Amino acid sequence: MVDNTRRRFLWAGNQEYHGGKCKVNWLKTCLPTELGGLGILDLERFGRALRLLWLWYAWTNPEKPWAGSELLVDDTDRALFAAATRVQVHNGRKALFWNSSWLDGQAPAILFSLLYKHGKRKNRTVSAAMTGNRWVKDICYNLTPDLLTKFFVLWERIEAQQLTLDGNEEDQLTWELTASGLYSTNFAYDFQLEGHTRSPVAFNTWKPWGPSKCKFFVWLLLQNRIWTADRLLLREWPNCYFCPLCERNLETAFHLVAECPFSKQVWLAAAAWANCQSLSPACWTNTQDLQPWFCQFFAAQNQLNK
Repeated sequence: MVDNTRRRFLWAGNQEYHGGKCKVNWLKTCLPTELGGLGILDLERFGRALRLLWLWYAWTNPEKPWAGSELLVDDTDRALFAAATRVQVHNGRKALFWNSSWLDGQAPAILFSLLYKHGKRKNRTVSAAMTGNRWVKDICYNLTPDLLTKFFVLWERIEAQQLTLDGNEEDQLTWELTASGLYSTNFAYDFQLEGHTRSPVAFNTWKPWGPSKCKFFVWLLLQNRIWTADRLLLREWPNCYFCPLCERNLETAFHLVAECPFSKQVWLAAAAWANCQSLSPACWTNTQDLQPWFCQFFAAQNQLNK
């Protein structure tokens, strides 16, 4: 509901809102600008980052009023928390056998997902699971050859830990994403963006001075998300087909800004006014891709500055 309101505000303002108004996928729009998005906060990722704080407090602040109650977290939250933390087992009374990252810095539920799904009791602590080898009893039923192989691998890795589980020293939890080892909502949010490719045009789109509406237009242009005739044709919407300036080519985003003779005249005038030869069409490389075409302006200027 909140995201629908935000989408309406961004793409339609106070006008009628429908799917055709949304020029860019909302998930991409919510990526940081350096990853090709618009930098709008992703509420789903942010909510997950905040839920990880509950899991952190369950370890570090057991005096919280809600301590001991069931947390409103799912398997994805627990897997993300396990990937972002490292547990040092001492007495084993806090670390969860399956969901804590105590086995060489990883959670057994992630390393042995099939065994985790097969097991009966998934919330035992390390101490409870190791007492009387209860973890073995939890999974030793109806084992297939594949499960049996993974079971022996898990057994060997547990034996290699040489756990003692005696004394009163509590298990230690470390947040791996920060130098301090303490939880950070910002890092928990950014951690969910791991694997995304950095945009090659983001810096040159947003860093230079200019009106925000111009930067927003460039952002749409470089993704070919402006309503030119070629995109209207794909949707079978009314269009003029030809470029309204030269009236001789199909109107595409690239043609409109780089190929049209009228546009080239504008670029020539801009190059002369700014004394920047990289803006002149004569200096452009032969490409039909908007992003390389855009990047060459800055690459040429950087060479001149050196």
